[in-house]
Amino acid sequence: MTGSIELTGDKSIGMYATGTGSYIALNEGAILLGNSINQNNPNVGMYTDKLSITLRNNGKISVGKNAIGMYGYNSILGGASSLIVGDGGIGIYSRGGDVTLNLGSKIKIGKNKATGIYYAQKNGNILNEASSFEIGESSYGIVVEKESDPLTPPVTLISRTPNVSLSNQSIFFCILKTKIE
Repeated sequence: MTGSIELTGDKSIGMYATGTGSYIALNEGAILLGNSINQNNPNVGMYTDKLSITLRNNGKISVGKNAIGMYGYNSILGGASSLIVGDGGIGIYSRGGDVTLNLGSKIKIGKNKATGIYYAQKNGNILNEASSFEIGESSYGIVVEKESDPLTPPVTLISRTPNVSLSNQSIFFCILKTKIE
């Protein structure tokens, strides 16, 4: 997609990628979504329900309060891309697979328990080489849910971001045994 998608209503999805086969759903334009009333039924910029589909943002994704920028498994922020998330929202929600923030990408997260990357599964990789990572007050940069099973393969995290900006009571990296409430 190279144009612009702007949705102001609640429970909206900018790009929905599904089907059979393996492919990359690519945004090279702008996806702009408004606030979500309920964090449990949010607006989502890019969405997939398939492990075989990779979400890639080479453009701009900006979502409001309680919304999610990218939701799926494998996600990539390309160089020169941006991801902006409002208060209480999530930049990238991954259910497994690999999450890559390439050099040149920028991520900005709101306040009040907003999260840059929320990794909710096991056995994957997070590579953070974003040029800047800005985290609002009382929010999180990268959160990984830890499996209680000691035989579960771990998540590998490599972070090389040169510019991380933390606000009051914010945390850059966090491992959880239970979901953030």
